[in-house]
Amino acid sequence: MNLVKFSDTFAVAPNSSPESSTPDLVTVSGELTQRCPVVFADPCIRMKWTDHSDLFLQAVYQDNAYTDVTIVAEKQFFKAHRLILSSASELFDETFKITPHGQHPIMFLKDVKALELRILLEFIYKGEVSIPPSLVPDLARLGHDLKVKGLTDFVWEESMAASVIQLQQQQFQTQVSGKYVNFSSSYNM
Repeated sequence: MNLVKFSDTFAVAPNSSPESSTPDLVTVSGELTQRCPVVFADPCIRMKWTDHSDLFLQAVYQDNAYTDVTIVAEKQFFKAHRLILSSASELFDETFKITPHGQHPIMFLKDVKALELRILLEFIYKGEVSIPPSLVPDLARLGHDLKVKGLTDFVWEESMAASVIQLQQQQFQTQVSGKYVNFSSSYNM
């Protein structure tokens, strides 16, 4: 039996008997826990659920069944998941670590617009948002204040907005194959 030793890691020995189809799990710490990675001595095949995070987080975002925190902005209530928020934000992580387990905290965010919070939550759960350039500074500020990963060091300059809009217009013109589209003439007045 081969034992691969790592601290706090499981090592798997190759099968000692040819009729066994499951490798033996050998633990370094003597206990099998969920948080330690499993390491196999035999060659492995990588199996990946390609759209796991997209499907998983989208389902979690749309379903309020397992929410365990409520965030309030402008008297609007947003239900969320501590685990997701803690993973995305140092501030939420620090806050939830001191919150007793089993309690459903309600957090009131002062000077935060409901729309800003709604967009931020979508960014946290989906990893991206599509918003007008005029809302980018507010999202960046809120993300920085709440220490949200991906937004803490984000710097937005107004000149970036013009570049983004120009690029989008070029892409739109390419999509309509160079045909001129007159939107005002489509309405009969």
